[in-house]
Amino acid sequence: ANDVDMIKEAHIGVGINGLEGGQAALSADYAIGQFKFLQSLLLVHGHWCYHRISKLILYSFYKNVVLSLIPVWFTFLNGFSGQTFVEQWVLSLYNVIYTALPILVIGLYDQPVSRPFLERMPRLYRTGPANRYFNLRMFAGWIAAAVWHSLVCFFGAEWGTSQGAVFANGQNADIYFNGIVILTCVVVTVTLKVMLETNNFTWVNWASLAYSIAGYAIFVLLYSVIAPIFDDAWAMYYVGPRAIGSLRVWLTCTLVPIVALIPDIVYKYVKRWHYPEDSDRIKELQYKEAAASKTGLNQVYTPLLAGGGGGVEMASRRPATAYGTGVGTSATHNPDVTGFSFDSPPVEHTLYVTSSAFPESGRIRAHTTI
Repeated sequence: ANDVDMIKEAHIGVGINGLEGGQAALSADYAIGQFKFLQSLLLVHGHWCYHRISKLILYSFYKNVVLSLIPVWFTFLNGFSGQTFVEQWVLSLYNVIYTALPILVIGLYDQPVSRPFLERMPRLYRTGPANRYFNLRMFAGWIAAAVWHSLVCFFGAEWGTSQGAVFANGQNADIYFNGIVILTCVVVTVTLKVMLETNNFTWVNWASLAYSIAGYAIFVLLYSVIAPIFDDAWAMYYVGPRAIGSLRVWLTCTLVPIVALIPDIVYKYVKRWHYPEDSDRIKELQYKEAAASKTGLNQVYTPLLAGGGGGVEMASRRPATAYGTGVGTSATHNPDVTGFSFDSPPVEHTLYVTSSAFPESGRIRAHTTI
């Protein structure tokens, strides 16, 4: 009965449905059958959910800022007249069809690190309490990327369709045609961006990406044909088929997203090459071990080293680097001793819990041993 008040007071309550009754489990946000399941709940699902929710929120702000800034740049060309450049129905489905599903799949299924590595290396869990991937700096970076992508998509697409004849008969493009090209560059750019942020691709990811691009193309084509049915949509008549038949449109919608995403690719390259975090090293180790298992090799690396606080040593572009894992494990490590709360804590566990390697998140950390 005392557990119920504590569970309700906690930010996230976890209850155990045991012999003493189910009142605690009914009052909790999460209910588990045995105490040992807490390890998987925190180290695996807690880590995954933190990354998924962080990326979902940041990307949702990003893709809407990209679209919202396009009309701002357009006002400098239309004399602040309030003229629109995209038909309202085409624009209104941006968050419904064009960009909704890929980030939803990431928010549900993305796994930055696999379950075995998260269970073996509990130190990775500390990225959540330390706010490593959801803080003001990360938010500012996503917004800066959104501003840059909107600038490139608008002015790049505008320049690509306004310089000389667009069609084979020598005609120029009208305002709604330019708007479709700009919106196409935006949809392609934000879709490629979500691909860069995906950690593991499955058929669900590829299906969501195909749905987004195909859904956008099909809607624009169909709406361009049935536009005369609506009194205020005559300007969209046959815009889609004409855009598909223009080589300049294809070149513009290919080159503009590439130029927009060059800073993102360079940033990821420099960060992972020269300033890798624990999760980046684990991903490489995870890839190498998977490749070793496919070739039939039992060991390519010594994943966890014994003594001296433990560590992972792996081949990389930089000199041999050792970093802590949070569990002192060796080749003779007993898998039943995990270093988590229901075992006697090793010295390494206490050191990592009480260390200040990560910046404070504003919460008061209790420097105590479990």
